[in-house]
This record gives sequence, C-alpha cells and structure tokens, in this order.
Amino acid sequence: MAAESNFLSRLVSRTSLVPKNPGLTLVLGIVGLTLVAFLNWLTGAEVGLAILYLVPVVVGCWFGGGTVGSILALVAVIYRTGWDIEGRHYSSQFAPVWNALVRLAVFGGISFLVNLVRDLTLNLHNLVQLRTSALENEIRQRRELERVVSQMTSREHQQLGVEITDQLAGRLAGTAFLAKAISESLDRRQSPESHDARKLLDSLNESMKQLHSSSRLLAPPETASLEAGLSRLAAELETDLGITCIVQAPRTERDPGFERSRLIYNIAQEAVQHAVQKSRAKQVEISLSEQQNKLNLVISFDPAPEAESAATDADELSVQIMRYRAETLGGSLRLERDPLHGAAFTCILPLTA
Repeated sequence: MAAESNFLSRLVSRTSLVPKNPGLTLVLGIVGLTLVAFLNWLTGAEVGLAILYLVPVVVGCWFGGGTVGSILALVAVIYRTGWDIEGRHYSSQFAPVWNALVRLAVFGGISFLVNLVRDLTLNLHNLVQLRTSALENEIRQRRELERVVSQMTSREHQQLGVEITDQLAGRLAGTAFLAKAISESLDRRQSPESHDARKLLDSLNESMKQLHSSSRLLAPPETASLEAGLSRLAAELETDLGITCIVQAPRTERDPGFERSRLIYNIAQEAVQHAVQKSRAKQVEISLSEQQNKLNLVISFDPAPEAESAATDADELSVQIMRYRAETLGGSLRLERDPLHGAAFTCILPLTA
C-alpha cells in the first residue's frame, strides 16, 4: 500500500506540473496532431503513421479530461481521413466514410479508456490519502492515549508508594514497638517465649525494611538529571535490598528534557522492579549511552531459574506496559533472555520528540 501511495503521489505530482487549463491542452493537442499530419504528408502513403495520431489524443485526454480527448480524437480522424481521400483512389464513395467511422470508434474508445484510467487513478490517490490521514489520526490518538495511560500509571505508582509509606509502614512500626515491649517484658521475667518474641520483632523489622524498599522503587525521581536519578536508584537497591547494582551512565551530550527524562527513568524503574521482584535477580546492571542521536538504555540482570519457570501473564503484561511507554516516546523496548548470560531489557529512544 505504501508503494502504491508513493507511485500515485509521483503520478499526480507530475500531472500537476502541466497547466490545468483544458483550452490550452486542447490547443496543444491540435498542434501536435497538425505536426503528425504534416509528417505523414512528408513521408507519403508508403510509411504508416496512423499510431502517431494516438499520442496527442492520449496525452490530451490524460491532462485535459474526457471532453478534450474526444475532440482530439475527432480532429485526428478528420486529419487521417482527409489524407487518405487525397492520397488514395476508392472504388466506392462509402469506403472512406466507413474508414472514418472505424477510426473514430478506435480513437474515441482509446480516449474513453484513458479518461477512465485517469479518473480511477486520481480517485484511488484521493482514497489512499483519505485513509492514510485517518490512519495517521488513529495512530496519533493511540499514542496520546498511551501517553495518558503511562502518566496515570506513574501517578498510581507514586500514590501507592505514598500510601504504603504513610499507612502500612506506620502500622508495622506500631506493631514493632509493641512486639519490642513484649519481648523486653518476657526477657525480664526470663520467660521461655522471649526467644520467639525476639524472632517476631526481627521479622517485623525486616518486613518494614522490605516495605520501605518497595515504596522507594515506586517513588518518582528526586532530580531532573537522568544520570543522577539512575545512580540514586542503584544506591537504594544496594542499601535497602542488598542487591549489587552497577550503573554506567556518562552524561549525554544533549539533555532529553525533564519530561522525557522522567519517562525514561520510569522505564528503568519498572525494569529494575521487574528484575528484583519478579525475576529475583541478585545483580543488576544499568547502562545508558548515546549513539547516533539515539539513547540506549540497557538493564541487565541474572534471573533466578525458579522465577523464570514461574513467569505468569502478569509478568508479560508489565513488559508490555514498558514497551508501550517506550513507543510513546518514539522508541522501542525488547526483553532478551539467554540461559548463559542472563536477561536484559534493551530500550532505544530518540533524544528528542
């Protein structure tokens, strides 16, 4: 369809180079027929030039329309028939009339077919343009919808992180204080249940630590710099979860802008979250580089074998959301898995919109 559209666009653009005045086209066509008739008179009856009369008829019909083509066909028949009557002796007066009618039918039929093809071509070109415009509008609306969904998802993640920190973390902290008081009371009485109380207290403290780490993975970037945001994300992984995270993010020559940097950070954040929480990776590497006006973001990790075998449709949905987010920025994202070298998210994005 794209090839047909390009061909039709070139054809119509070439057509627009010719004056759209039918009167001028008709005059040029008659001049052309006169030149063919003069050439026919110079060569004589021995050389057949009947087919050359079709050239002005076809060209005039294509650029001037069906009416111009019909008039030129009639003029061509008059020229050709007049030459035959002058240069040939007929045994019957009806013979040249019959020949003229046959030529008129042939020239008129060819003119009709050329005009039909011309109308179909131009109508098809208009239809292709109309459908292309509708498709472009649909793609534009889809990207706008994906952008809105992406922003809503980011806000929901941030809101969820705030609610986890403000509500659930507070309740766990209160429970931990109560467990600590019970543990100290049991220690003073040297009760055998004091050991279980200390285990409960340690479990609550560990749960609070993991809860804080999960909320940090949902938090927005605290800086407008993409490189600094990724470095802070890696530091939080190592501090809160004890996961080794290496960041290779030299400062890019051109700043993608705050909004694009925030969306790129969200992609990296979701990829890291997928690697840590769903693939149970113990080592993550974040690589950011610029090449040929493209920004390459690679998140490599070593997934646990049992996590890979237990992958669910929800995991694929999270990857699809990241892919949609990348497409909203005009880029692409893919997840590659290698049993020997682990897995990696590769995101390629343009630096500017």
